[in-house]
Amino acid sequence: MYIAITNLYGIKDGSKSYFRKLGDCFDFVWKKEFATPLSLEECKDILKDYQWYCKQYNAETMLIEK
Repeated sequence: MYIAITNLYGIKDGSKSYFRKLGDCFDFVWKKEFATPLSLEECKDILKDYQWYCKQYNAETMLIEK
């Protein structure tokens, strides 16, 4: 599973970016092939901070993709 965030940085073009873990850090990448596959538990843990991520990155929404 992957975490996708849409319309990153307020650019409302329908684009998605994907969550990538780098040790204790993370970033968002434009292609799913570079994203980190996550377990359901990891996805739920990340989405606990849904509002923070959307506000921090001026994004529209976050979702889980298979």
